[in-house]
Amino acid sequence: MLNLFGVALPPSRPTYWGNPQYGGWKGLGNFLIDRLINWIGTLKYASFRSGPISMAYCVQEDPGGYKIDARAIRSLLEGGQDGLPLQPGDILLRGFDHFIDGAFINMAGNSGNDAQYYSHAALYVGELTEADRKLAASELKVASGNAGWTEASEAEKEAVRHDPAYFQTGRQMVIHSMSRGVFVEDILTFTRCDYLCVIRLQGPLQKESGSLAKSLPGMAALSEPESAINQQLQQHLAVNVADVVCAARHAALSRIGSAYDFQFDDGKTFHRFSCSEFVYFCYKSVHGLIGLQLQRHALFKVLFARNSITPPDIYKTAKAGKFMRIVWRC
Repeated sequence: MLNLFGVALPPSRPTYWGNPQYGGWKGLGNFLIDRLINWIGTLKYASFRSGPISMAYCVQEDPGGYKIDARAIRSLLEGGQDGLPLQPGDILLRGFDHFIDGAFINMAGNSGNDAQYYSHAALYVGELTEADRKLAASELKVASGNAGWTEASEAEKEAVRHDPAYFQTGRQMVIHSMSRGVFVEDILTFTRCDYLCVIRLQGPLQKESGSLAKSLPGMAALSEPESAINQQLQQHLAVNVADVVCAARHAALSRIGSAYDFQFDDGKTFHRFSCSEFVYFCYKSVHGLIGLQLQRHALFKVLFARNSITPPDIYKTAKAGKFMRIVWRC
């Protein structure tokens, strides 16, 4: 495994600035921005009072130590707060105290409610076996020389499938996107955090009246199972939640190894993914029904504006919607 400024890359990818993803002088700017954002994601801040008014702040790279303890994790895995254990297809939101990137997410319009505690999103897929390895990275896209994206070669896909930093088997596994890209992680590692929320689709998934909200322009083409689900919804027919979860699991596995979207602006083409863009991609077959859509976000409401989706957006959709519900929080 090679490493570029703290970002792990599959061995088949170039590890120099000449990576096609960073072509030309504009690519140099994107390269530096991506590395800066990656580094900011490792920083935590702390405050110390030296008197009734004065307060000193310090910043340090992640020192470890989390609020979620073994009792909470056991509750999540064995029974949950509604008596049901964690299920494949559940959306996981987690958060951390005093991480600077979480503060930036709040500055982009997510502060002032309980959604502000969550800065990362993931998909729980349950057990992964050797039978799933062939599906992993099956639709992986990589940057091409003309600053576009193309399907990865079989050699690149195989490199990802057999790299334990990207794919591994296990009984209770999570797929999510972080600085290294889209990868598989054990639930016990994922739950090292300060806040955790589990969101679950609930049926029946059916549009009883009116037209179904349309997907945004530029949405990646639906797979055959996703297209069938979408057509059923358009015809006001009930859709089995298990079918939607199966399609989401397939979508997640197929994009393992994809690059991370450091600038949160690839929510329409899905060549690379931020954490919440990845969850959004996996459930694209039911976007129009559950109300999960890209929204305008900007730092301090004016800077770096773009249409994107954040973990708090997912939380608020679940809290307000009919077809998603929060089943566990800690």
